[in-house]
Amino acid sequence: MTKGQWQQEEPARTRPFARARESLDLPRHLPYQIVHASSLLSVGFARLLQRRFRLGIREWRILAILGHAGPMAPRDLVGQAAYDKGTVSRALQRLEQRGLVRREPAPQGRRRWIVGLTAEGAALHDRIVPIARMRARILEAALSPEEMRVLSGALARIIDKIAWLNAEERKDLAADPPNGSRHT
Repeated sequence: MTKGQWQQEEPARTRPFARARESLDLPRHLPYQIVHASSLLSVGFARLLQRRFRLGIREWRILAILGHAGPMAPRDLVGQAAYDKGTVSRALQRLEQRGLVRREPAPQGRRRWIVGLTAEGAALHDRIVPIARMRARILEAALSPEEMRVLSGALARIIDKIAWLNAEERKDLAADPPNGSRHT
């Protein structure tokens, strides 16, 4: 676009905004509720992690998984963290640069690696866990034991259904060219 074309265009503020024809009832839309609750929970914890420990929420999730499950292959971290490969790779790089995790060749070799906590990583993990537990207790206090049991069961079923849905969508995407060009 040339300078002259830009000046001839009608300013954006004089054009009316478009209205969507379809609407979601976001306060009752389950995916929105789950993501919104997760975001609210993560924002406060992320701020605390950054200020106190110079650690991002993604790096914490990797430390928490390794602290819980022990050393594992980066591809297994991808599934457990529910992040894509690039996000896990970048988080591992930052953790490795700080000396909180280290990579070793996997016993089966062939360019495979396992990642585990270093002594410094385990110590940092162990300093953060009591804070994470306290935050969980505060949230759980909003529910009765029965509500907590029901919520835990419901979330487990939802997670299973999400895994199924994602697998089905991957199959559909594999069969459908990008941008829906098959349907034109």
